[in-house]
Amino acid sequence: MLASQLGGLAFALTLLLAAGSASAQVPAQGRMDSLTAAAGDAQVTLTWAYTAGANALTSWQYRRKTGDGSYEGWALIPGAFDSDQRNHTLTDVTNGTTYTYQMRAYAGGASNVLTSDAVTPQEVDATAPRLTGAAVNGATGKVTLTYSEALKADAVPGIHDFTVLAGTVGASPTGVAIDGSTVTLTLHAAAAGNFRHGATDVTLQYTLPSAAGDRLQDLSGNQAAAVSGRTMTNNTPPRFSSAAVDGAALTVTFDGGLDPDSVPAGSAFRVTVGGSAVDLAATSPVAVSGPTATLTLAAEVLRAQTVTVAYTAPQASPLRDADRVKHPVPGFSAQAVTNNTPPDATAPRLTGAAVNGATGKVTLTYSEALKADAVPGIHDFTVLAGTVGASPTGVAIDGSTVTLTLHAAAAGNFRHGATDVTLQYTLPSAAGDRLQDLSGNQ
Repeated sequence: MLASQLGGLAFALTLLLAAGSASAQVPAQGRMDSLTAAAGDAQVTLTWAYTAGANALTSWQYRRKTGDGSYEGWALIPGAFDSDQRNHTLTDVTNGTTYTYQMRAYAGGASNVLTSDAVTPQEVDATAPRLTGAAVNGATGKVTLTYSEALKADAVPGIHDFTVLAGTVGASPTGVAIDGSTVTLTLHAAAAGNFRHGATDVTLQYTLPSAAGDRLQDLSGNQAAAVSGRTMTNNTPPRFSSAAVDGAALTVTFDGGLDPDSVPAGSAFRVTVGGSAVDLAATSPVAVSGPTATLTLAAEVLRAQTVTVAYTAPQASPLRDADRVKHPVPGFSAQAVTNNTPPDATAPRLTGAAVNGATGKVTLTYSEALKADAVPGIHDFTVLAGTVGASPTGVAIDGSTVTLTLHAAAAGNFRHGATDVTLQYTLPSAAGDRLQDLSGNQ
């Protein structure tokens, strides 16, 4: 029986100790358990947790500081006191200012004090981004869309959500990229080629993607509106249109005006005549006026020759659009040139003839270059020392020079100081073997 009584006393003592321990954990004025501060637009909301103590709760108290400053005095949470209240929104704040809050309960005395994280109220952005500019450049194959504010870089519409139109011919881009407030669409080369300098019927369409997360939107999630029939600025510079040559003047024509103050060096152009590159004039090889660039060649082109021209835009002084933006004109590969040079009707003239018995050579000089493959036979020439004549053993043509090679015995007939040295040239029976210029004049 004694043991039973002792056991009952031990159990009762355990309950008393437990009750005393629980009472010791919560002060009479209660305990603040947590405090959070959440910033909004011109407001901060405090949320707290509190465990009541033995004393009656009579007020909630808070104070704050701005930035790294000192705390203000304690104040009551505004409004009628409610012991069950666990949050309150404060509106006496300024957007852009950082606040830190402390809070305590008052129940016959102040409870423990808790401190919130620093928070900064900000104005809520409820304004959708606006399309403020749209431009296309057919030369670069880029469409640039400019919005009124920065856009989310990871909210990217699909390529088929855009249609770029040159007149009634539309195409979707091959790529969409967002950088800040700029959206760049990349066009396929074929689609870019539809945009010509000076065209005004260039428009844009943007359809909202079905997934909201793929729509153009600002950093606050406000979505840009769809676009239909928006006229774009056409920044496409002039392109190559045609080329023609007349003698030494080669005119390259573009489909728009060129800036006369931006004249590239002659090295920016490559001209071929008959498949071989030729030089431009050493002085003032390029002139720009209106839609044309005129190249002056170092030598005139003949009517029968095939001519091409190519242009590589240099870093310094490239051809530019005459418009105020002055975009560089794109380069172009070799293009056929219409040859408007008048036919050459003048036959080459023999302007000089000389013999050297020591070298066994006779040199004939003509007024212009001769066809290298129109070579008379050796018996079409006779070289005479007095009345002793001989045909050469070889005939060679180089430019405007014909060189005859003499046999050693024939060469020995020519003595120093002799004046009776003459030449005879008989036209070959085949016209193709006769001496003739590059135009075929014999």
